Order: sequence, then structure tokens, then C-alpha cells
Amino acid sequence: MSQPSLDLRNRDGSRLTFIRPMLGVESWRALTGLDEDELVAEVTSGKVRFAFNLARQGADRQYLRVWSRSIICFLNPELTQPQSLPEVLNYILPHRRHTLRASDLMRSFNVSSQHVLNLIEDKCFAEVSGHADAAHPKASPVLTRASVVNFLTERRIK
Repeated sequence: MSQPSLDLRNRDGSRLTFIRPMLGVESWRALTGLDEDELVAEVTSGKVRFAFNLARQGADRQYLRVWSRSIICFLNPELTQPQSLPEVLNYILPHRRHTLRASDLMRSFNVSSQHVLNLIEDKCFAEVSGHADAAHPKASPVLTRASVVNFLTERRIK
């Protein structure tokens, strides 16, 4: 016997929206009822278009994140989504400036601040030294947007 699905609408009838642009495997599982292996299969088949492995360098396991719109389009194939990665990155990354703070990535990637710091330690992103935003002792590291785009391009699962 299958569990009935919940109707996730606001009081006015509009659909709920996702605050974070990327979702983890747990959210995938909750929305689709499919596990991580099935997610990877749907990504490699092309039914889920934009998924990324955000694992640390040399990690034994993948650390999957999926663009929320790709999950919605998987559930509702009649809906559309951008076809190119550059278009999708404009939705995932919070703005189009040349630099991003690590705290921006934490929110955009839907990961912990420690995970972003670990990726910085692994040299996955280029830090901007001497940036005014990084002058404070507790300031979030400042990264080049190009290095983040390059990271996501390399880490896209196809």
C-alpha cells in the first residue's frame, strides 16, 4: 500500500516554492519516493537534467545536489527548464558579480558552512585575497565567480 502524497499549496492555492535552489538526496527522496541510486540513474538517463557532485576532493562518496527545478520538471515533464548550464547557474548563484562570499555558496548549494570551507581548503575555488569584504576577522571568504562556475561545470553529473 502506498502512502498518499501531500498537496503542498499555500492557503491561496499557489504552490510552495523552494527557498534554496539546490536540494539534497533527502529532499529528492521525499519528493519522488526514489533513492540515491535511482536519482543517479535518472540523471544519467537525462530525465533529471541538472545535478552536481559537491563532494570534497578524494571523497569515497558523492555529495549530490540537484537543482530544484530539475526535480519539479522530472515530476511534471510538461514543465520547462533552461537547457544550458550557464542559464541554470544564473538561478543557482545569487547574483552576477565577479565575486561570491562563501556564505552565498552555503545557501545556494544548501550545504553547511563547514562543507564550503572544506571545499575552499581543497582549493576547489579561487579566493580573492585583500578583498574589502574579507578584512574582518569573522568575514566570509570571498571567491571568484569564475572558479565557482568552473567547479559546478566540472562537477555536473551527466
